[in-house]
Amino acid sequence: MRYRERHIWAPAPADADSAAACCRRRAEASPAPVAAAPKLTPPLIDDRRRAPVASARPPAPLPADSSSASTDPALPRPSTAAAVASAPPPALLPTKGFNMVELTQSYHELEKCTKDILSVIKPTEDDRNKRMHAVQEIVNSIYLVSGLGDAAVKPFGSFLSNLYAKSGDLDVSVELPNVFGFLTSKEQKQDVLRELMIALQIKGVARDVNFIPAARVPVLQYVSNKFGISCDISINNYPGRIKSKVLYWISTIDERFGDMVLLVKEWAKAQNINDPKDGTLNSYSLCLLVLFHFQTCKPAI
Repeated sequence: MRYRERHIWAPAPADADSAAACCRRRAEASPAPVAAAPKLTPPLIDDRRRAPVASARPPAPLPADSSSASTDPALPRPSTAAAVASAPPPALLPTKGFNMVELTQSYHELEKCTKDILSVIKPTEDDRNKRMHAVQEIVNSIYLVSGLGDAAVKPFGSFLSNLYAKSGDLDVSVELPNVFGFLTSKEQKQDVLRELMIALQIKGVARDVNFIPAARVPVLQYVSNKFGISCDISINNYPGRIKSKVLYWISTIDERFGDMVLLVKEWAKAQNINDPKDGTLNSYSLCLLVLFHFQTCKPAI
């Protein structure tokens, strides 16, 4: 036995074959080589801020199906402003999703549609003159009623606030003289409206007359024979006149308020939700809804 390298004891080879066998045994007994670990390069450090310096290598391109995450309906959609602010560069924009051109076209179509509707429902000067003549008919009929010589006829409602449409009715309040300072009772209002109804029919002014004495505010409804305008007459309707004045002052601040009121009233009429007798909203309530919307706009009117 003879001492070999690597401290392995092996018999001395007698010939060439035994020498080769000895080499194979030494190779089998030797441990397997270990692969060298990859060399790690530490990130570059900026000594001034002690933060990693961004690499100059461009970012890897997005995968082909990366746009599917933004169009998933289960995920919350960002607002328009947030989507524009966080949009990727033009080269990485997805083919589907937000399209400013289509949005602009839709806005122009909506604006054109609203203008077309307003051109149909907004009153003209002739419509205003017809309503003024209808008021004069009531004034001429009052003189036939005893005790109403000093009464005043004052329009209110949408006509006074300048928020009426071509097909809108005419609200009129007959203001009785109050010599002694007492409030007019509901029974007195009913009696005056009955006498006024007879006077309108005698002069041939009214048709389709409908007297509602049991209402919270007694009212006389009819249609003018000459002008075809629906008229509602009440007595001493001071609260209605004040509300109409307030809406008129608001409409002078921004003309968009009047246009929006007309559009909402026309929509409510088409949906049959603008009749308080059926438990729906009246015109004044619709005006308040539009007013609240305009107050929540930025900037508010």
